[in-house]
Amino acid sequence: MKTKTQIFIASAAVLSFLFLSSFLSEKSETKYLTVKTIEFYAGVFDSKITVVDENGKVEEYELEKLRAKNLADNAKKINDVLNSLSRRGYVLVNSTSAGFGTDGLLNPFIFSKQ
Repeated sequence: MKTKTQIFIASAAVLSFLFLSSFLSEKSETKYLTVKTIEFYAGVFDSKITVVDENGKVEEYELEKLRAKNLADNAKKINDVLNSLSRRGYVLVNSTSAGFGTDGLLNPFIFSKQ
């Protein structure tokens, strides 16, 4: 009788553990990726897109100097990079825009991935 009770209690404990553990969600580490676009009107600096992934790998893409005639070209390149990141599972978390005087524009984008 004592053995049957012990087996029953042990079985109930194992089943309870399995049942409760099925509700626990697996914790995953959030990874971040940063994109910075910098577009200069003139000067010695290059306009570019810089992408830094969660492992520190850096990719750079050239943009044209910021002029009225190439606004669409630069916007298309930036859009292509952002869409590529979305297809790879990254989700936009934050973006801002800043101008620095009459020299250019800076746009950082922060993406996350589970």
